Amino acid sequence: MPSLKSEAPDVVVAERDLLRAVVDLSPTLICVKDSRGRCVLANEALAAFHGTTVANLLARATADPATLVPGTAEEAVTDPRTGARRWFHTMRVPIRARGRDDPLLLTVATDVTERRALEEQVRAVQRLEAVGTLAGGIAHDFNNLMAAVRATADLILLDCPPGPLRADVQQIAGLAERAAGVTRQLLAFSRRQVLDPRIVDVNGLVAEHVRMIRRVIGEDIELVVTPTAAPARIAADAGQIEQVLMNLSINARDAMPRGGELAIATDRVVVDDAFCAAHRWARPGDYVRVTVSDTGAGMDAATLARVFEPFFTTKALGRGTGLGLAVVYGIVKQHEGMIHAYSEPDQGTTFRLYFPFRADAASPPVPPRTEAPPRGTGRILVAEDDDALRALAQRLLTQLGYEVVPAASGPEALALLTKSGDRFALAILDLVMPGMSGTVVFEQARRRHPSLRVLFATGYSPGTSQFPDLERLPATVLQKPYGITELAAAVRAAMGANEAG
Repeated sequence: MPSLKSEAPDVVVAERDLLRAVVDLSPTLICVKDSRGRCVLANEALAAFHGTTVANLLARATADPATLVPGTAEEAVTDPRTGARRWFHTMRVPIRARGRDDPLLLTVATDVTERRALEEQVRAVQRLEAVGTLAGGIAHDFNNLMAAVRATADLILLDCPPGPLRADVQQIAGLAERAAGVTRQLLAFSRRQVLDPRIVDVNGLVAEHVRMIRRVIGEDIELVVTPTAAPARIAADAGQIEQVLMNLSINARDAMPRGGELAIATDRVVVDDAFCAAHRWARPGDYVRVTVSDTGAGMDAATLARVFEPFFTTKALGRGTGLGLAVVYGIVKQHEGMIHAYSEPDQGTTFRLYFPFRADAASPPVPPRTEAPPRGTGRILVAEDDDALRALAQRLLTQLGYEVVPAASGPEALALLTKSGDRFALAILDLVMPGMSGTVVFEQARRRHPSLRVLFATGYSPGTSQFPDLERLPATVLQKPYGITELAAAVRAAMGANEAG
């Protein structure tokens, strides 16, 4: 085999040209420096990064001694062309060249900015999910306590005559309802809030919100509303969407203490694959987009990166809980939507919310409930692991005319239903119980008693992945905390109007 020395000079030149082309075509930044920091080899990618030519880089001495130290690291570098911060995985390896006495240092730097951004995005989502799980668990337990407080108040009110005592009990019931509102915020953030999705027109929701928010934002803030002329229907819980709009509007107001402009716009957009490729948070589809923007103080990149984190706030102590935007995030995600925030210091902030468009006609309004709770007859099994709530549910149902059999766990409930399920007109099952969930109890009991009717009670949302079997079960769901009116209506719906009357 011929040695390199025996090869023709033109072949050697061609190979050197090939190696040079390979180096220049590489997207990584490549540089070789001598012991004095002078660049003796550089590729086109490095020259382009510095906005110059390879010829200008050669023989340029470094001012940073760290670039002459061998090793591997991820380093932050300011892009000289844009001023943006970029991250590079840098490898520095000592080499020796034939014919040179001084050592050289090869530096190969790969741009990993996008990878780090994706990793941070994943970590942020994981933090949100972890706190969401914690918040959802706390909210579930707190819901049980509030259900007991409210049910107790309802029982007292049944026999309490008008007067100061009745007013005090009504205040207790009102405070319990307000506490339940805080719980709903936690559940919305954790995406475990019960939704009442209906086909609604976003323009109508925005118009209703505008009538309310004008009194809140102050006269020094101009409100500009631009509704779309295209159909803007989505499947949503109107109350939750109104909460989203309110939270964003209040945040915008607080960002403009000296006045400014708050703009709310709606439009229809089709998110395609090209948009998704450029925006990793996006999913393709037909959406109704709601844009809420202000001309306020804006946020820097570090603040913007944490804007949806729970309990993170830039407001002064006592001015905010840090839950507002976390709740917005949770509600949008629970509606299978997307949300994106853009902001710069002194340039205001823009939130864009994307909700899947629905071609269905708008749902009819919900008829108002009657004030008097409907009474009924029949035997009801109440399976609830919280002792206080189980006892109160038994008392409430007894007041409504039903015969009640309690069970403290899933296995106990299943044993009662298996033994004499045909004697129960209804089973009220808590979805989360020790030993066996409510859905498992119902499915196993229904094998022996196919006509068994069920009402599930929960502090979580039946629309979450925590209860994947719930949608296919013929069941009514009662959200905790509930009062005697909600309980009576849910029982009537689950048993059937004729049997409950």
